Amino acid sequence: MQMHARAGGNAITFSQVSEKPPAIHGHDGVSKKGPCLSCASHYYSLTRLHTTGTLVVNGQSLAVDGLSWMDHEFGSDELQKNQAGWDWFALQLDDKREVMLYRLRQKDGSVTPQSSGSVVGSRGDVAYLPLAAFSIAANGSWKSPHTGGIYPSGWRVQIPGSQLDLTLVPTVLDQELSNTTGGISYWEGAVDVKDTATGKVLGVGYVELTGYAGAISL
Repeated sequence: MQMHARAGGNAITFSQVSEKPPAIHGHDGVSKKGPCLSCASHYYSLTRLHTTGTLVVNGQSLAVDGLSWMDHEFGSDELQKNQAGWDWFALQLDDKREVMLYRLRQKDGSVTPQSSGSVVGSRGDVAYLPLAAFSIAANGSWKSPHTGGIYPSGWRVQIPGSQLDLTLVPTVLDQELSNTTGGISYWEGAVDVKDTATGKVLGVGYVELTGYAGAISL
């Protein structure tokens, strides 16, 4: 894939080659988002894209060589009236595995039981994770100076079946996208992935948090 974009004095020109086949999430490509028949999406990811090219920042050109992640999700239903938002995690581990997890949050503070995830093996095999197969616990919080929203900040992620006990640390606390098109504000940004027991860096990740700075209307 070739990717080009420009805005003001900033630009990207990237070439991306997938190192793995598409990771198909859920069951037979159907990722459930609630109990109703249409509460679902088709969802796949290209979790390990070797990316090379050029990044231009304020007119200065920088060479890029690294990894990217592409998600494509398309569905038949919106958030249900009893759902407040979601926490979504995408992790690229140095051992060539990737992890995708999502928790849909109910307005009463509980988690939608159909929330799930996937572990992508080093050769591209995908293991489905029901909600009972993983746990996510916030170990801090951050209050936005822009919207007043209070977001979880830093997490412990445990996936016993994959022998993973991870700590996620935001690379920058303020990664909020505030008052975007439609007036929606949410936190979306990079995290370092560390082994909880030793503190050793095991990879990198990306986290998206919605519904903490006002209702999400989708």
